[in-house]
Amino acid sequence: MGIFREMTEGLPRQAPGSAGTTLRALGLVRTLPTRPRILDVGCGPGAQTIELARATGGWIVAVDIRQRFLDELTERAEAAGVLTQITTINTSMFDMDFAVESFDLIWSEGAIYIAGFASGLAGWKRFLKPGGWLAVSELTWLVPDPPAEAAEYWARGYPNMGSIERNCQIVLVDVLQETVAQFVVNLVKRPDDCLRELTMLQALGIRIHSFNPR
Repeated sequence: MGIFREMTEGLPRQAPGSAGTTLRALGLVRTLPTRPRILDVGCGPGAQTIELARATGGWIVAVDIRQRFLDELTERAEAAGVLTQITTINTSMFDMDFAVESFDLIWSEGAIYIAGFASGLAGWKRFLKPGGWLAVSELTWLVPDPPAEAAEYWARGYPNMGSIERNCQIVLVDVLQETVAQFVVNLVKRPDDCLRELTMLQALGIRIHSFNPR
């Protein structure tokens, strides 16, 4: 895990997604106040945090356990002109102690798996104001019978990974008892996204090479 973290230092995102997917998900959120209070859990270096600040004009509390990521977010937010909207907090998602019903929107891209999908939803919903929204991205099986190699890998890496149907049941029945909107992050990228992805992969490749000299 330490090697993975070192390899991914400096990349704009630590999870699948793009500005487009962030804004698409935000578009499913209705009836936010003019300047919403937003909690971004496991924000990483904050690519989505900045997009949320730009799109909503709201006040964002960005939480991550790694100070390095929060420092990167601060630098990028200042360059983007949204730093005054963002407060960073270095803490674990397991130790958050915000006031009950204090946020209009809770956001988490690529991080809820750390707590577990059901446990994360159940633990975070108390921070939502009445009528608030909770938006997350989650590792999810898209087919009922995945290839054996993939199933074996994720049985070790994330044994509780569920299907879309199971995750919707968790939201609708087990935890939130609320309506759910969902979409699959598209793996077919636009040309400009591919260019950004290539740049990220090149950066990652340099770091991989440093650990595996030839």
